[in-house]
Amino acid sequence: MIKFADEFQPGESLEPIAVVVTFDWNEQILFAQQDYDPCYIRATGNGPPHVHPALLLAISANTRSPSYRLRPGTASVLAEDAVRFLAPATVDDRLAVTWRVVGVHEKRGRLHQTIDARITDSAGMPVLTRELRVVFPKRA
Repeated sequence: MIKFADEFQPGESLEPIAVVVTFDWNEQILFAQQDYDPCYIRATGNGPPHVHPALLLAISANTRSPSYRLRPGTASVLAEDAVRFLAPATVDDRLAVTWRVVGVHEKRGRLHQTIDARITDSAGMPVLTRELRVVFPKRA
């Protein structure tokens, strides 16, 4: 049975993903952001190049989960988020991304969800935490 994004309740998790950010993928974000800081391009004494923060934001969006589905004819809006970058992620490391619904309420006939997103590296160390506040329009 398909579960739509607006049906997830507090305590439920969306399907997680694992990604490996390659040098080429990271480089495309660098071009798009026009950010050529050497820490994103070359290895340093601290290890491989860092993954650009814009890419971490992109992969932590709840829409990246394989279980994210919208009802036909509906939409969702990212109304607000709060992000904490805890440690750099490095190119070619396996990153795990998880999402958990931590709150749901209705306001003015619209459903609001609060989702906790987390990225960890291959050692299980936290890289990013993000609180997403998503709004679903009124159902017809």
